Amino acid sequence: MAKRYLPQFLVEGEVLPEVWEKSLEILWNKGITSFKESYKFETKKDRIKECSIRMVIRQPLKEPRFHLEWGRVKDFDDYSDDVILGKKNHLIGKAYDYTYHDRLFQYKPATKGIIDQIEYIVEKLKNSPYSNRAQAVTWMVWNDEHPEVGPPCLQIIWCKVIDEQLELHTYWRSRDAYAAAPMNMWALTNLQKIIAERIGVKVGQYVDTAESFHVYEENFHRTQNVVNLAKNRREIGNPVWLSTNDPRLQGVNLL
Repeated sequence: MAKRYLPQFLVEGEVLPEVWEKSLEILWNKGITSFKESYKFETKKDRIKECSIRMVIRQPLKEPRFHLEWGRVKDFDDYSDDVILGKKNHLIGKAYDYTYHDRLFQYKPATKGIIDQIEYIVEKLKNSPYSNRAQAVTWMVWNDEHPEVGPPCLQIIWCKVIDEQLELHTYWRSRDAYAAAPMNMWALTNLQKIIAERIGVKVGQYVDTAESFHVYEENFHRTQNVVNLAKNRREIGNPVWLSTNDPRLQGVNLL
């Protein structure tokens, strides 16, 4: 039997829902069936379909910016506030092992002190917009390698100014393509806008790399439905992407 490899893909497009839809389609059609460690106490591993993927969104803030399958803009904005403002940091150690806000804005080294890594990125690029050192990390070696901890999926945010535009690249060790990736990209492109405004430049492309881009077995049927319907809608020239102020987004899962 020939050995399998984790497939590697590149997906590019103009707007956020376009690239997500393409990425889900290529994952579903060309990904491999595999397993990952489970977050559930009653099982050790989950069956998934996965690939590695690099997603390039040329204009991350351009409308249409939302996909009908995602539900409500309000829920996405609430999640974005959690990441950028830290509204759920008080639940660390209770409901959560970490939050992205805590790791990015209040990183706590093993020694002492607190580091605002987003502030570092802003100041670095204000002074040296050509720098390749403007990055933030989430992984804490002394903490996240313990088996009882649910470690962060996002690993690195890397920024650089190209032609007076801020590029923001993210690197993920693991990513739920169906249930998590849309909210993640929504929040981080909002963060990209904030960083760009503080530096005094425009928003450039957003690049998102996931080593394990996957869907869980319980979402196989939903994923297939989204891929099939989205393909049919594209063929008739009626994609399921909407501007964020569209009244139809007041409902949930309208596909």
